Amino acid sequence: MEEQRDEQKIHLGQRLKNARETKRYKQNEAAKIIGVHNSTLAKYESGEREPDFTTLKKMATLYEVSVDWLTGSSDESIDSNSVAENKAVYEKTIPQEERDFLEWVKTAVGEIFFYDFDSAPDEMKKRLMIDLRNAYEREKFMRRDF
Repeated sequence: MEEQRDEQKIHLGQRLKNARETKRYKQNEAAKIIGVHNSTLAKYESGEREPDFTTLKKMATLYEVSVDWLTGSSDESIDSNSVAENKAVYEKTIPQEERDFLEWVKTAVGEIFFYDFDSAPDEMKKRLMIDLRNAYEREKFMRRDF
């Protein structure tokens, strides 16, 4: 019985890691967004620990998969209800200012920007994000009515 439970935890951990990597999040980035310590996420992914349901839902939202898929209850990564649920959790979890910025990046810069972003050195990524944030803030300022 305990052996089966351990296998379930390992399976959950593998799916968590796979989902995170598919979305191209580094472990520390995902942990920060979810609101757990990096070592906690590492333990979830290795099967040493199991997340509580609230954390599991946050991860499903971030990775855009269903909780059922993460837990192995379904082979379908997205169910029809999870898209609406994920959007609601996303809106509660990510501050409006951050959502506006991310939407601006998608619209203004386009997805082509992210093609090489993942392989860029961390220092370059930080600099690029600072530059994007500054461009966003300038554009937002210019749209204001004086």
